[in-house]
Amino acid sequence: MRFAWLLIAIPTFAAAASAPVRQPADPLTAQLRRAQSEQAAASALADRLESAVKSARDQAARLRAERAAAAQQIAAAEARITVADTQLQMMSAAMEARRQRLQREQEPVAALLAGLAVMAERPPLLAVADRGGTDELVEVRVLLDSTLPAIRKRTAALSAEIRRGESLERAARQARAAMTRSRAELQARRQNFAALERRALESATAAGGQALGAGDTVLALGEEVERARSAVQSGRQSAALASTLASEQPAPARPDAPRCRHRPLPSTTSCPYRRRSSMGWARSTKMASARAD
Repeated sequence: MRFAWLLIAIPTFAAAASAPVRQPADPLTAQLRRAQSEQAAASALADRLESAVKSARDQAARLRAERAAAAQQIAAAEARITVADTQLQMMSAAMEARRQRLQREQEPVAALLAGLAVMAERPPLLAVADRGGTDELVEVRVLLDSTLPAIRKRTAALSAEIRRGESLERAARQARAAMTRSRAELQARRQNFAALERRALESATAAGGQALGAGDTVLALGEEVERARSAVQSGRQSAALASTLASEQPAPARPDAPRCRHRPLPSTTSCPYRRRSSMGWARSTKMASARAD
């Protein structure tokens, strides 16, 4: 009974060949869909902000729009990195599941190939000379003929699995390359955002200096206006005083005011007669009359 174990291996392989090829479960599908949705939303918002940068009218509005667009582009790059990383995890999990599945499926194939190799090593005459050898050969032949379609089907399925594994490996390499590009893009976006932040700081500093200079100019102009207003007010008061004095009557002259017989002194010295009172003047007149008598 040299081929008894082969008679057992062939039905086992036939059962394995007739089993459907199961696709690997993918627990990261929901995470991938969520990451792809976030990436699409971030990219759409970044595109809208880029359009806002192009439609900005002044330098300040353009700078604000550029900063917002750069920040959103950083978010979009991070979302792309998340998508690429999730895809890479999915590809790695799928390849690992494929390796384990192929390893399980290769066991009956290996047993069948081992039995066929043993049959090929024995000449047919020895199999006929052996007791029951011909019956075993007939049974093996019948089993091989019956399982040949399943073997071909299973071979095609394994070939498809191998091709799928190669496709998964290519997808994994593409995911790694996409993640590398996304990381480089993220670094460039961060550098661009830092440059925009420096520009915004410089612009704010320059605007602050201009505001201080304008404030000093306004204060100086305010002082000049205040001085001009004071001058106008003083002129108005002087004009009002002159008008009041012009409308008044002239002062009456002093009666019998003696005239100075000597040359008048400068304006700083007044006439001595003007310093006398009216009583002193009358006394002087009486003394002069007595001398004449």
